[in-house]
Amino acid sequence: MAQIFTTDFESADLAAWKTATGWTSTGAGVTIDGDQFHGGSKSLKIADTTGNQTYNVDSSFSKTEIYGGFWIYITIAPSAGYQEVFTQYCVSGQRFIVGLISTRKLVLYTNETLRKTTTAVIALNTWTYVSFRIKFAAASTVAEIKVSGETQTDTTSLTTGNTSTTIIGLQGNGGTGTFYIDDFILDDATYPPTGQFGYPISDVTDANWHGSGGDTDLYSKIDESTASDTDFIYSAQTPSNDECVVQMTSLTSPVAGTQTLKFRYRKTGSDQINLTVGLYVTNTLVQETTLSDISTAWADGTMTITNSISDYTALRLRFKANKP
Repeated sequence: MAQIFTTDFESADLAAWKTATGWTSTGAGVTIDGDQFHGGSKSLKIADTTGNQTYNVDSSFSKTEIYGGFWIYITIAPSAGYQEVFTQYCVSGQRFIVGLISTRKLVLYTNETLRKTTTAVIALNTWTYVSFRIKFAAASTVAEIKVSGETQTDTTSLTTGNTSTTIIGLQGNGGTGTFYIDDFILDDATYPPTGQFGYPISDVTDANWHGSGGDTDLYSKIDESTASDTDFIYSAQTPSNDECVVQMTSLTSPVAGTQTLKFRYRKTGSDQINLTVGLYVTNTLVQETTLSDISTAWADGTMTITNSISDYTALRLRFKANKP
């Protein structure tokens, strides 16, 4: 996936997050918040207040097509008008907009004109995934949104693929409301971009496993979206099929695309250590991989999931270390 932007808003400090990502904010009603989150422990909150409440980034790029997606959690629907949840500015002031109206339906705008309204209603207090597509071509422009199994498509011309600004959470068209955005992604390679990232959220079994900095909440040592070797979990020095099992975040069944499990691993000492990493639905194995005689140097582990997953809301990871 050729990512243009992606973020899960995992910063405890708003200023630090903006500095790290290059995104800027407008309005006091937009915050990084821990009240609700889809993955990790934070999301972007657009508060119940008037005026523009946005995150925006300069996004000068030229693409034939761009694809995006995000999770949305609504606590208060717009009181009137519509709220611009996502906006992509193009050259000459053209805009592609995914908006939210008082009936909790999504609207699709291009060039300041309402083109489509979904029949699907987004439930309150529930994380719902939204994806979108913009194809720039004089004779075959496509502007599209997908939500809850429904697709709405418009072919009104957007004349260029050159873009200027990407915005999340613009409130400036009438009534107020409150919603959260998480796991936002924008790319030019895969449609629809499921944009789903599963994270460990709790320990299930951790006998004989430990964590850097402490032995409680081992899941929190391996829950980052970008790999970091500064915190980790580890087995006994000479493990005997020692297992650690962690619960993952709840996901939705993807429409399409590759499903990949990624992890980092190494050993200490000179003994041969084998590591087995498995993906489970509760206690039922979906797929696993065994790495024999692993190295003392950090390495990337990847497992492409080819077996079927019966329940994306009950995923677990199992790590088993063994000295043969």
